[in-house]
This record gives sequence, structure tokens and C-alpha cells, in this order.
Amino acid sequence: MTNRARILIVSAMGGLLLGILRYQPTLSLVSLAVLIWVFSAWCSLMVKARVMWPIVSCDRTLNGRTLHQPVLWADRPLRVEVMISSTGRRIPPLTTFRDVLPDTFQPLSGNSSVSVCSGADSVLLKYECCIRAAGRVAFPGIHVRLSDPAGLFVVERLIREDRSYRVYPTFVSVGDMRPGVKRINSLPQHGVHRLQRSGFGSELLELREYQPGDPPKAIAWKVSARRDRLMTRQYESEVPVRVNLLIDGFASSRAGGFGKRLLDQSLFTGASIARACVSIGDPIAAVLMDESGSKRLPAGTGERAFYRLLEAMSDFAEHNTLPQISLTPGLMASALAVCRERYPELLDDRINQPPFTWLPLRPKKRRDRYQRSLLANVLAELFGLSLFDIIRMVHDDRMMGTVSCRFLQNSGLAWVTMPSGRNTGTGDRSNSRLRAVSQQLTKSVARARDNEVFVILADLISSADSLEEMMPAVKMAMGRHHRVVFISPTPTGLRPGDEFPSAPIENAADVFRRAEHLRTVEFASRVRRQLRRTGASVAFAGPPRATAIVLAEAELAGRGRSVAGRSR
Repeated sequence: MTNRARILIVSAMGGLLLGILRYQPTLSLVSLAVLIWVFSAWCSLMVKARVMWPIVSCDRTLNGRTLHQPVLWADRPLRVEVMISSTGRRIPPLTTFRDVLPDTFQPLSGNSSVSVCSGADSVLLKYECCIRAAGRVAFPGIHVRLSDPAGLFVVERLIREDRSYRVYPTFVSVGDMRPGVKRINSLPQHGVHRLQRSGFGSELLELREYQPGDPPKAIAWKVSARRDRLMTRQYESEVPVRVNLLIDGFASSRAGGFGKRLLDQSLFTGASIARACVSIGDPIAAVLMDESGSKRLPAGTGERAFYRLLEAMSDFAEHNTLPQISLTPGLMASALAVCRERYPELLDDRINQPPFTWLPLRPKKRRDRYQRSLLANVLAELFGLSLFDIIRMVHDDRMMGTVSCRFLQNSGLAWVTMPSGRNTGTGDRSNSRLRAVSQQLTKSVARARDNEVFVILADLISSADSLEEMMPAVKMAMGRHHRVVFISPTPTGLRPGDEFPSAPIENAADVFRRAEHLRTVEFASRVRRQLRRTGASVAFAGPPRATAIVLAEAELAGRGRSVAGRSR
């Protein structure tokens, strides 16, 4: 029932009562006719909804394919087509179909909703969008809104699909990879990297006199003619350089909107590094860390190992252990809005009936308590909670906030509420995170062989005052002749060396963004000074177009890897 229907019903009831009391039959008949008309409109709409609902079906295609579980990519255009058809009767007029999209989708063109003004047999939704972040996305279904011609009543339903799709992190290919030099290696010969020993590589090591048994193709005929004796070319041996990725996925890196999280920058940079290494034959290994522990991926080469790493990254981006978060008005409003959109049947008064109470006495607080009880009943139905848990959620802000954040995360929405550092100890969380990174680096060094590269993708800017936790592990790795590279994401999405856009300051948000960029530059210089004393390389992630510059600054070129040219 809409506000228009409520006003009309109240006015008609008042007119009918006034006509009876004042003995005005005309007013009474008109008011009674209005009430009958409103009731007939409601009955007609209910009949249309019950007749249409069982016979409406939808068929979805992604990029022209109808596979049940295709692989999707982040930050790449996705063409979506949804054919909504009725197998029996025609779709009634004044029906609106809207594709429910998770928060990670960003519309590019087209329209994800359509209204039927006259009867139709089928409706086509066609639009283009992109997925902001890696992980897993699901299309909940099609939201159907059916109203009467006068706009008095509205019936909302959801045609459920519950299709889930894996989303791989995107990457860029960097051009002109140049191999470096390794002097000692125990890995099998594979790849295009140079070892300064004689072998069958592509780079010349030295010339020596011909010895019986040397292959004829190795004879340097021009040099032999000048020296009047046979000379043989010796080439450097080609061996790989194993690269180990250590990716930080703790709660601080997952806060924020999809595509703007620190974890999204780390996964993008890590996937680009893996693509560059696999393209020249380097083995690639990875360690994915969060509050629940760590997952280690063994080293591998080739396309199979690369896509196995992307699959692990997508699962890692989806998995998360939520911290204890207190309920806020914005969090409850977001959870209720998602419930009305995706589970309208669970908010029906005939199903969801909170107990009546006079407390609290203030009407606003009593209304908030009623909405909170509605939300608690819906969450209990979805997560299989007991009656005791429902009562606890109604009165415990911390439990209600945690369950609501879990519900929003499962619905594809980014949770942005973080515990305040004053009450929960931000410094302690930063120390525990760096301590976990240090432990995993120590374990990876213990498993290493020789002259390997360890790339640590972690948030260093927020931990600039606690880097002493990692110094022993970094010094141990450098002492064993390994290379350690730190690549830190930035909260502003800009590299510290880049100039801030010189746009005029129009509101307080522009002031905060500029202040955050200045803070990032200050902390980045402090991180560089501390880590470069140990001999490690430090770089900061930024826009996707700067990937080649980031890899060059991280010296994944030079003494083991080399990247030149521009990203494409």
C-alpha cells in the first residue's frame, strides 16, 4: 500500500463517518464507492500477481554465453542480456523488471531495468557493466514491481537465480622483459635467464680455442679467420629465478568500496608480476595471509600455474574474517534496504511479526526497535539462528553489527565500518599483521634454494612506525643472498611521487583527500628510509597504467628481473 492509498482510505473513511453522523447520503455513498473502488483495485492487483508470478522465467547470458559458471574478469567490460518471458499469460502492464546487481558491479551503458506499459510476452534487459574487484559475484535475481493503474498498491517479488561466478583479478602485460644474471642456481634449466657458466643460452659468455667434440655451429668463423685458428663461442646457461609473492589480506586492507581497497591494488600488482614471470619461464609461488591463517601455493611455471594462482587470489579476495563491529544507524539502514530488495517475502507482515511492546516509550525509539526486530528475524531465517540469538541481536549492538556485516558481505556489498583505533588498539593490530608477514617470510626463506626473489605486497604506510617487526626477517633473507622487494598499496590510489591533481577545492571531501595524499607522501618517505637501510627495494602501487614503472622501481629488473617499456 502506497501513501496515496493510505490518504485516500483515511479520507474516504472520514467522509463515510461524517456522512452517517450528519445524515448526508450523497457524501456517504461517494465515500463508500471510493472504498469499494480501492478494495477492487487491491483484489485485481492480487489476482494479477498470483497469476503472473508462477509463469515468469528469465534466461541470462554473459558476453554471449549461457554457461552456468563462466570465468569473469575484474575491470573488463561485461555484456549482460536477460530475457524475461511468460510461458502462459501475457505480462500485465505497469510491471517493472530490474536486475539486482551487487555493489561490485559498475554500470557502463544500457539500462538494467525496464517497465512494461502494455501487455507483452517477453522483455529483454541489455546493458554493459564491469566488475570492480576480484572474488566471487552472484546475481540474486530479477526484482519485479507490479502496481495498479492508480498507483495505490504495489506488489514486489524477486525471481531468484542464485548464480555465482568466479572473478579473476585483472593484470597488465609489461613489454620488453630483459633477463638478469644469476651466478649460482640449483633449479633445473628452464627459462631465459643467464647464469655465467657455459651452456646453450642466447647470450655470449666468452670465446675460447676449439677443442675436439665442440659442436660445429658454435665455431666463430670470422674470429677464427682473423686469428688463423679455430675459436669456439661459449654461451651463458639459461636458468630461472623463482619469485615468491607474499600478499597481505588482513582486515585493514579489505575496508572500503570494491575497486578502492588496498587488497585490490595488491592483487592487481601481484597478478601483473606473476604474468611477467610466467611469460619468461620463471617459477612463481605465493603465500596469502589474513586473520584466519595463511595459504601457501607451491612454485609452478606455465599457464596452468598462473591460472591456479589467479583462482587462489579470487578465493582469497572473497574469504574474510570480519572483526567485531557495533551496529550503527547507517549499517542497519543498508541491511534493511537489501532485505526489502532481495527478500521482500521475509518482511511480509503475515510472516515476520515482532512481538508488540510499549517500550521504549518514545515513538522514534520504538520504531527503531521494531525495525531492528524485523531485521533480526530475517537474519535468523537466513543464517539459521535460534530464538535466543534473535533476542540477543535485538539487545546486543555488537552481535547485531557483526551479523549485519556478514549479511551485507554475502550479498555482494562492501562493508566500510571499521572498529575505532582508540578502543580496539590499531597499533596492536598493525604489529600482529607485520609479525605474521615476518613469520611467513622466515618460513619462505627456509624453503628457498638460492638467489630467489621475495615480493611482499603489504600495507606499509599505515605501519610506518612498526617496521622493526620485519627487520630481522628481511636481514636474514638478504644475508642468504636473496632479494626482498616491498610493494605497498596506497589509500589514495596515487603513487607518492605523482603530483596531486590540481583541481580547485570545492568541499570538505577535497580537503580530506589532499590531506590524505600529503600524509601518504610523508609516511612513504619514512618507509623508504627504514627499509632501504637493509638493502631491500621499496615501491608503491598506483594506477594500472603505472605498473611497468612500479616494477622498475621495485628492481624486479636489474639483478634478477628487468622490465622496460610501457605497459600495454
